[in-house]
Amino acid sequence: MNFGLRGTGGFDRILPMKLTVACCFATALSLSAWAGSEDWTRIYLAENPVVTRDGKSFYFTWNDHIWYAPTAGGTARMVSSAAARQSAPVLSPDGTRLAFLSDCDGGYHLYECPTAGGPVRQLSYHSESTRPWCYTPDGKDLICTAWRDDDGDSDAMRVIRLPATARGPETLLFDLYATAPSLSPDGKQLLFLYGAGSKGPFRKRRHSVTSQKGEIWLYDFATKKFRCIIERKWDVRSPVWAPDGKSFYYLTTELGGIRNLARHTFADGKD
Repeated sequence: MNFGLRGTGGFDRILPMKLTVACCFATALSLSAWAGSEDWTRIYLAENPVVTRDGKSFYFTWNDHIWYAPTAGGTARMVSSAAARQSAPVLSPDGTRLAFLSDCDGGYHLYECPTAGGPVRQLSYHSESTRPWCYTPDGKDLICTAWRDDDGDSDAMRVIRLPATARGPETLLFDLYATAPSLSPDGKQLLFLYGAGSKGPFRKRRHSVTSQKGEIWLYDFATKKFRCIIERKWDVRSPVWAPDGKSFYYLTTELGGIRNLARHTFADGKD
């Protein structure tokens, strides 16, 4: 699928007002440099796709910026500021708000803005990294991964709940290494990736063909219990709930060592 490119647009106020003048100048310099050094006639190796509710378009990350394009193919439009780096776009359940990471104010922080365009709100203020993964079903909070009390160990990553509608304290969901969290459609369970370099208590690595093998686990908020759903000798990554809440998608290297998409059904435990 090919996408042509179009210039900047969309969220005109993506940066704090105190940076507007400086960013306008930086944008002009950046666009001038890109024009001479980058081939933007085609998009390769785009990341972090998130599809709109109607399935007709999607947001994605490419070249340190967030873009918007039709799912059927066509022209991609940059919707973030060219003066800063943005990544990890996440859509609210009603599709009216977009959360993302940006370094527009120095370090990386979490921001949110209306998808129709408008002012941007800063959501995270911690000096350590915070990455958004999904909204809660009511759209009031974001499920994020965050580095806390980092001593250089990958096990410092935790899953937190961060308020999205008003500034407030973050909430630790459980004190255990986890990444790539995906909240169930009813908000009662959480899939997450465990392993992939972790040294935590759940780590098995039995019959593994790689030391970086991941495992997909399920956490139930009511019972506060964990259950391993996918544990293979091959690598598995990126669990994402299906809209019906009865299955989920994930990536696996089981076929040929290259990550391909698979679907796991809870009822029969089959892939």
